[in-house]
Amino acid sequence: MSDSNTIEFTLGELKSIEEPLKKLLTLQLPIKISYRLSKVLSKISKELGMLEEQRMNLVRKYGETLEETREVRVKEENMPAFIDEFNELLQETIELNFTPISIDAVAELQFSPLDMANLDKFFTD
Repeated sequence: MSDSNTIEFTLGELKSIEEPLKKLLTLQLPIKISYRLSKVLSKISKELGMLEEQRMNLVRKYGETLEETREVRVKEENMPAFIDEFNELLQETIELNFTPISIDAVAELQFSPLDMANLDKFFTD
């Protein structure tokens, strides 16, 4: 898309964007806006799926399998290293091509202040 802007996000930011974006897509929006938001949500979900895979790799790296449940948990003594590595991963940035939407286009809709803060990069004044 030639009119796209590149917006940079950390993986940590994407985690906080996914749910408000899903909520936004349950509202009645102009079709073009709905389409563009659906496409970007698909990309975000894909990135978050890969993030979850990497988190599980870290859990296996620093964890142990509990015999009674077969569940893998991070060992208490490994928790600081796990948290450090995962936080480092959350700081990784990705770029999404998305032209921000005029806030006027969704002025009739109601958002919580937290949702608006999380979705801020998707809107222009």
